[in-house]
This record gives sequence, structure tokens and C-alpha cells, in this order.
Amino acid sequence: MLVDPHANPGDLDPAAFAAACHAAGLDAVVVADRLSTHRLDAYLDALEEAGLAAFAGVELPLERGSVVAIPAEDGPAFRQTKWGTTTWTPEMVAERLRDFDGALIASHPYLREGPGAMGDRIYFLKGLVGVQTRAGRGELSWDAMADRAADRKKLVRVGSSGGSMAHMGAAATVVPGEIDDQAALVAALRDGPTLVVEFDDPQAPRDRRPPRREPREARDDRRGGRDGGRGRGRDRDGRGGRERGGRGRGPRRRDDA
Repeated sequence: MLVDPHANPGDLDPAAFAAACHAAGLDAVVVADRLSTHRLDAYLDALEEAGLAAFAGVELPLERGSVVAIPAEDGPAFRQTKWGTTTWTPEMVAERLRDFDGALIASHPYLREGPGAMGDRIYFLKGLVGVQTRAGRGELSWDAMADRAADRKKLVRVGSSGGSMAHMGAAATVVPGEIDDQAALVAALRDGPTLVVEFDDPQAPRDRRPPRREPREARDDRRGGRDGGRGRGRDRDGRGGRERGGRGRGPRRRDDA
């Protein structure tokens, strides 16, 4: 089953949102509006009418980056929660979601867009079960750092549009079997196994070549020479060493016998 666990409708109306998700080839979508659950019914209904499985979530913006909370039960306890109107801190996440029955997923921590990347703060964010490691865009090195964070924190890897409708369908998560309800989705995200997939736009394929080290000559030229202007001097023969008459010990003088 192909799932996008972080889809934020933004300014799209429910019908347009559902059509975009269907066109992306998804089987299931987690609707994660920003700090709000009051629009969920309309978007969930539209997704189901389009033949997609629909799940409830909420996007919580942090000072840098964001997380998505997906409840195991989409009931009054989740819908009536006051999510606030401002950014959250890692301390707020740990405190307010300490007993959260669901899956807490971090958006791609190194993707540099929006208000700023979460970066290495991912290592200090508690309560996570997964981390988005693919978003279908950005540098490959950012994905590699997200992979490393997931491995070190023993988190499930997921792929997602990252709440950007402009990149809907660029990346998603494969979960085994058919997911019928919130509890089954949360269990799949908590325990895995999951498979992260990315899809390219044929008109603008992503450059997936690994970063190449710049040739040494180019680095030397950019720094103003191989010694960077701070190396040893050159004698008149072009050899390294201090020139005669400078500081330090000069060539040993040998008296003729």
C-alpha cells in the first residue's frame, strides 16, 4: 500500500486535493493540516470518494522543521485537542505528547526549505517513531544525513511530500498489506517494515549522482595557490625553503682548506 503520511492540503479545496492525491498514484493519505483538525472531515470524505484510504493527522510546526502526529484513534480526544496557534518547541512535544497513542513522525530534518531545517536537533527530539528520509528533492547528502539519524535513533524511515502539494507524489511510503483504520496504520509505521520510494518527473528528473569531490587544482586556485598564500617561500631555483638572508639558519658555510 502506497501512503503519503504527511499531506497538507494548504489552499486547495477538498475536491482538488483528492484529485491531486489520486493523480499521484497514492493508495492512502494522511491529512495533516497545520495546527488544526477542524477541516479534516471535508478532506477525508473527498479522499474516500476518490477511492483512496484516508487518515487523520495534524502538522505541528517547530522552531525549525515540523512533526506530524497520527493518532491510533481518530476520536473526540484527538479532534478536540487544542494544538495552539504558534510554533512548538521540542520540550512542548515531549511534554504534551508524552502519553500520545499514535505515531509521531519528523519531517525531513535536513531539507532546507521553509522557515529552516531541523538539522541535528532531530537527535534531541523525543517520542518519535519515524523520520522522513526522502522527499523527492534536495541534495543527496541531506538524505544520507537523514538516513544516519534514523539508524542512530532506531526510527522507521518514511517517504512523503513533506506537506508540500507542489511535490505531491514525489516520495511516499510502502506499508505491507491493506490498511483499514488508524490503528493499523500507526502499527505499520511504528513497527515496520516500511519501504521508502521516490518518483521522478520525466521532464525534470532528480540528479541522483553522488557528490563528487572537486579536483585539487580547482581547490588550490580558489584558495589562491596550493599553499593558500601561507606556505613556504621559494628560492630562486624554484625549490622550497627560506631565501638566503632571511630569518632562520642559512646554508652551512664551508671554509676552504
